[in-house]
Amino acid sequence: MMNRCARCAEFASITDVLGYAWCVTHAYRAEVSAWGKAHHFPDLKCFPFAIGPGEYLWKIAVGVGKDDFLYMALAAIEDRENNEDL
Repeated sequence: MMNRCARCAEFASITDVLGYAWCVTHAYRAEVSAWGKAHHFPDLKCFPFAIGPGEYLWKIAVGVGKDDFLYMALAAIEDRENNEDL
């Protein structure tokens, strides 16, 4: 049996580190969860919102957060990565 995307119920192409299945359209959410896990699920400020620290809050954010919010989270992650290089 094929897994279905946790967001839209299309056929999933990937399963992320939190156990969510994602289709091609929503696979970017797996990037957010992978970064969170790699950095021990920190507090991530993505103005005007944030993801609180801890796996539980990241799981909620990635699983049910609106697309716009997750795109802001990706931008915040990119910003953090760029600033770590300074």
